[in-house]
Amino acid sequence: MNMKKLFLALFCASALFASCDDDEKEDDSNGSNQESQKKDPLMSEGHEYVDLGLSVGWATVNLGATSPEGTGSGYFWGELDSISRPHEYSGAYDEENPTSGINYDIAGSEFDIAHKKWGGDWQMPSKENWQELVDNCTFTWKEVNSVFGYEVKSKKNDNTIFLPAAGDNSNAYFYYEGKPYGSYWTSTSVETDSNNLLAYEFTFTEGSMKFSDSYRRSGDQSIRPVLKK
Repeated sequence: MNMKKLFLALFCASALFASCDDDEKEDDSNGSNQESQKKDPLMSEGHEYVDLGLSVGWATVNLGATSPEGTGSGYFWGELDSISRPHEYSGAYDEENPTSGINYDIAGSEFDIAHKKWGGDWQMPSKENWQELVDNCTFTWKEVNSVFGYEVKSKKNDNTIFLPAAGDNSNAYFYYEGKPYGSYWTSTSVETDSNNLLAYEFTFTEGSMKFSDSYRRSGDQSIRPVLKK
């Protein structure tokens, strides 16, 4: 074999080994990338949440619930104990009005039941947090394990949460005018209420979502915690 043929043979062999080595690296890289995408559920203080690409992480369950479709417990705004659901309102809360001095957002404060129960950076969602959810997600009405509610899908990353139609005690528990409806507290007080008896709530039925500034703090509402980033 002359030198020219020997050089050509060595060159081809070198190129073949380099190609195999690149393929192995590519396979390793793909495997590494795939592995990095397999993430455990996001957790904080032992509670799961979903990153929807928003300013806060949203819990996968209501406060007091053990599954996404679970309605959870009911709460008065600013009180630190849950309420049996359904229940009859006695009126004592209005007379004592323990939040009469509060005319601010209670997220993360001593009056925030979500923060008290879950600790860390967990808190009640503000009116702005709820509005951000509405503005940046697609809401699809669906039924999960016999419970109606909204599947909320982020427009930013396609991640989802489920909000069950968990109503309050004053409207047949979960129904309003014969329709399942959801009723959730915000952490935001109504600034124009000089008596400090009102707080904003986020309510929905199939095809309708709105904020209300006329709901008394003594109403039984659901709470979906959020995680402050």
